[in-house]
Amino acid sequence: MASGHRRPPSVAHVAERLGLQTDRLNKAVGMFTPLDEDEGLFTASGLYPADGTPGLRTFLAKPQYLLAMKLHALRSLDRGERDLRDARALAQHLGIRDAAALHELCVSVYDEDPPVEAGLRFRSVFDADAPR
Repeated sequence: MASGHRRPPSVAHVAERLGLQTDRLNKAVGMFTPLDEDEGLFTASGLYPADGTPGLRTFLAKPQYLLAMKLHALRSLDRGERDLRDARALAQHLGIRDAAALHELCVSVYDEDPPVEAGLRFRSVFDADAPR
């Protein structure tokens, strides 16, 4: 992997355990995840196999984390409207009602302001008639 391209610790750990290069994992979502993922962004889902000694623990991303990633993805107009629709549904589920709260959520997950291109589309999450 070229220097300067860091992956989240979870990706590096899984790649090492499986003997894979880190760029083989999370290729699609990896560009939207923070470099240092907070464990609080996930909830334990299960242990497998369930009827023996567990060898795999599964975790699910919490809605706040999913929304932050969807908001980050809004910077790419070529991704269509799917991320915007998902962001709307997640914001509604979380009771988030304004662009300032979306900005705060992104900062809380990524420890930095969202990309300018994404931030310009935050209003669209609440207003179907807003510029996209």
